[in-house]
Amino acid sequence: MPKSFETNFISETKEKIPFADIPAQNFFSKWCQINDSIIPQFIPREEWQKRGTQGMLEKDTREKRTLFLPKDLHLWEMMDIIKTVDSDTFTGNPEKQ
Repeated sequence: MPKSFETNFISETKEKIPFADIPAQNFFSKWCQINDSIIPQFIPREEWQKRGTQGMLEKDTREKRTLFLPKDLHLWEMMDIIKTVDSDTFTGNPEKQ
C-alpha cells in the first residue's frame, strides 16, 4: 500500500523565523552587500509595522537602499517583501526584469 503524503511539516515550516538570530542576520547582510545595493536593517516588529510597506525600503545618499525588516520575520511574510523590492528595482530599471 502506498504511503500517504505527510503534511505536518507545512505548519512547522511556515512558522520558521529565519532571521531571528544574529548570525543569520549577519549572513544575509553580507550576501546583500556582495550581490545587491540593499542594506538590511533588522528592527522591532512594532517599528516595522508603523513604517508600513511604503517605508520598508528607503534610498540613501550612496545610491543604496535600506531594507527594514522585523527581527522576527516569518518565512511566509517574505513574499510581500520580495514584491516590494522587485517593484522598486524594476520601476527604475525595467531592463533587469
